[in-house]
Amino acid sequence: MTNKIYLFIAVCISLTCACCGYHFSPGGEDIDPSIQSIYVDKFLNSTSEAYVETFLRNSLIEQFRRSKRFSISKNEKEADALVSGAITTIQTFHVSYSETNIAKEDEIYMALDIRFYTDEGRTIWRNQNLTGKEVYIIGNDPAFSQRNKERALRKLSEDLAEKAYRNMMSGF
Repeated sequence: MTNKIYLFIAVCISLTCACCGYHFSPGGEDIDPSIQSIYVDKFLNSTSEAYVETFLRNSLIEQFRRSKRFSISKNEKEADALVSGAITTIQTFHVSYSETNIAKEDEIYMALDIRFYTDEGRTIWRNQNLTGKEVYIIGNDPAFSQRNKERALRKLSEDLAEKAYRNMMSGF
């Protein structure tokens, strides 16, 4: 009798998951299978933030490397597809203040124009306004604030790379 109850519960859970549309995240199954290698080009940085284009490029390379769906090409000539783009906007805003009205936290906002395309130039996926934001602590010491800002830019680059990669693989 107890086995029938466990079986009934297992069937109910399975049906609930199936009915809710639960599925594993896409891994680029809809992308042409002949595309095996990717080159992540340098990003244009039209902001005043130094090195953020490098943070973003390295984060994108890491996303593709983790996926195992594609190999990473050392140059664009050997690649079946390319990822390129531009960092169009980086803005910083104060988001929290002390009792004496001194800023304690800043939020950094970044916008990208990013494109995934074949070596023949056919666009597979593009988002001209991929955005994200990250909050970081600021203080009286400029070096402390700058270190936190750099950490926030690195984290934001990782988050946007992951978001871009997921959107590319799902065709969203």
